[in-house]
Amino acid sequence: MTSLLDSIKAENYLGPTTGCNIAYVLSCMNKADQADLHAALADPTIQHTAIVRALKNRNLPIKPTAVARHRKKECCCEPR
Repeated sequence: MTSLLDSIKAENYLGPTTGCNIAYVLSCMNKADQADLHAALADPTIQHTAIVRALKNRNLPIKPTAVARHRKKECCCEPR
């Protein structure tokens, strides 16, 4: 049986199993909207839910948890 540490290291090198939802939404946008979303994500005074509502209004549904993970750099966009 493999040790726990070996299993963790193996998982670490596998990479993400699914794409980041924010990265997907960004790929659906033009450059101006991408810049606006990046600015909103970088602005700590803008709530996750405000970003979610604005994206939903543009038929880009996303969950607040996806925004939070992306902002905290806990999504698969960040290297492991």
